[in-house]
Amino acid sequence: MFGGTADNTRYSALRQINAADVAGLRVAWTRTEGFGQSTWESFPVVVGTTMYLTTSTGTVWALNAVTGALRWSYAPRVDFFPMTSSQSQGSYFPANRGVAVADGVVYELTFDCRLLALDAATGRPRWLVQVADPRQGYYETTAPIVWNGIVFAGSSGGDSGVRGFIAAYDARTGRQIWRRYTVPAPGHGWVPATGHHGGGAVWMPPVIDQSAGILYAATGNPSPDYDSTRAGAAPDTDGILALRARTGAPVWFTSLVSRDVSDHDAASPVVLLRGVRAVGEAGKSGLFYLLDAATGRPLFRPVRFVTTGSAVLPTLNRGDPSPRTPRGGATPGSPAAVTCPGELGGSNYSPLAYDPGTHAVYVSGIDYCGEYHPGSPAEAATHQAGVPDLGGSVQPAQASASGTFTAIDVTTGRVRWQRAMPAPMLGGATAAGGLVFAGAVSGVCYAFDAATGQIRWQRDLGAGFGSAPVVYAVGGREYLAVVSGGAAIAAINQLGPVGGHLYVFTVPT
Repeated sequence: MFGGTADNTRYSALRQINAADVAGLRVAWTRTEGFGQSTWESFPVVVGTTMYLTTSTGTVWALNAVTGALRWSYAPRVDFFPMTSSQSQGSYFPANRGVAVADGVVYELTFDCRLLALDAATGRPRWLVQVADPRQGYYETTAPIVWNGIVFAGSSGGDSGVRGFIAAYDARTGRQIWRRYTVPAPGHGWVPATGHHGGGAVWMPPVIDQSAGILYAATGNPSPDYDSTRAGAAPDTDGILALRARTGAPVWFTSLVSRDVSDHDAASPVVLLRGVRAVGEAGKSGLFYLLDAATGRPLFRPVRFVTTGSAVLPTLNRGDPSPRTPRGGATPGSPAAVTCPGELGGSNYSPLAYDPGTHAVYVSGIDYCGEYHPGSPAEAATHQAGVPDLGGSVQPAQASASGTFTAIDVTTGRVRWQRAMPAPMLGGATAAGGLVFAGAVSGVCYAFDAATGQIRWQRDLGAGFGSAPVVYAVGGREYLAVVSGGAAIAAINQLGPVGGHLYVFTVPT
């Protein structure tokens, strides 16, 4: 699956590629994403000798994992118009973050909100169902996950005012089993009856505790995103939600942002750490949280992993574990308020990696501040479906953004080591062989020593990162697969080069 296993640790026990020989990595084979593809956020999945990979427009490839030869491909008919038309102001780029594979079936979510099942050996369709209405502002960029004959799908589009959800489907037939919304219906709870508002998107794949049958999902911000008139916290947004995986019944919810008017989603996926019986998430707020898996209670104080606006105000108190507004005591949502991190900062959607040998999680960070300008109350009240529901606007508060890569000890809640990086780190990390592999929007792939943070290897691949590397083995030989293409947010905000190349490395024998 997306994170390797249902725990989403992005850890491999393979050790052939390690600190002693990583400098000898050479390209085994490559593949381009194809004509007309401008970004690439797919997370490869390898099963046996086959790599399953998607393009940004939803085509599924089955590739020989040793040679790169195409075994089959399937290109679904995807309607990109509802979310890329002039009505949406060009705010949404197509993206597809990969598939799940189980029991000889490949499962994919398409940008126009369909869940499909393909025969893993041939690519022939088995079934297809509609999971949401893209005309309302829904779209899908996440990968599904599978557990005990159930396929789980989250929802993108919270920034368009739609109600976020998690839905479960029968893996054999596509029949919906349950659906759980993360925000109330219009006119209920905190959601006003006028306008088209909601949020609480589930941007990235949830995690399943297979023994307990509990699903954990990170939820996005409420909408309008920057509306400072929205009072207090919005339940089940900006936090971690625990549900019974078979029924969708709630177990607990923990909010990670008390009053979000800065688009500080819990956008990166949850990781399940069995050794400490905890779930963790690294948010756009620049904080890493670790919660008791049974109760949702914090196990230690949130850990900051970005330097929070050093380019804007060098005298910030970095011991304060909350997002900051450096200029003159302004509050988020007030005129010209600057918040650090901004809406693109923190970990964004990047999955972290966990190495049980070092007892550390590894977090890709973006050090970026945003200047927020609130909209008018009338704008929020008249918002319609399918249009971005921002309640204002935001722009960069500095000329350029930088990054961090951080190791956090999950037994103590302290930073083990941190490296300041010249470019934002985006796409996430994978741990294997005493190394952690991760990339930057500048196009550089790094191999960090998991214990010390020393850079053991780096390679400029020419296009920014939008996904995490993958380590796998076939026939006793290990490979490192890296998707280099840039993320949609990097393309929109000109953070780095985009393209579309898959590189697969190995150590020559």
